[in-house]
Amino acid sequence: MKDKIKEEVILSRLFPEAVITLESALYYYNYADQKPSKWQIAVDQDGDKDQYQIDDLRVEPFYQEKKFLSIGLVTMMVDNTRIRIFDRERTICEVVKHRQQLGEEVVELAVQRYAKDPDEDSRTLFEYAEVLKLTHKVQNHIGNLL
Repeated sequence: MKDKIKEEVILSRLFPEAVITLESALYYYNYADQKPSKWQIAVDQDGDKDQYQIDDLRVEPFYQEKKFLSIGLVTMMVDNTRIRIFDRERTICEVVKHRQQLGEEVVELAVQRYAKDPDEDSRTLFEYAEVLKLTHKVQNHIGNLL
């Protein structure tokens, strides 16, 4: 029997410039309990939006200026495929930014787990927040936990 190809590998092969973000990244970092129903990816707002409209493909694109896609970008290899994902700090910034869409419960769990993570880097978190113009929002959600 063949090994099952991981979804993130298929996703990265279809969209090599996409970056795993939001609940998909939260799940990867164990900041969420449930795997999201769709892969949430950050993509260039000036790219071809039709490419993400594939039947039976569970993808939810979030369009951003290209200059912001490199902030907090981490690249890893999975099954000989380059996977792009935002690091923990950028993921928290994105979650705070999209908190209305995600819901406060998701945001609070993510923030609490991030604050307890031995790999958290609050300095980098606030550097990203400043560049992304989210300093006040990030401070409100996580400042008292760090």
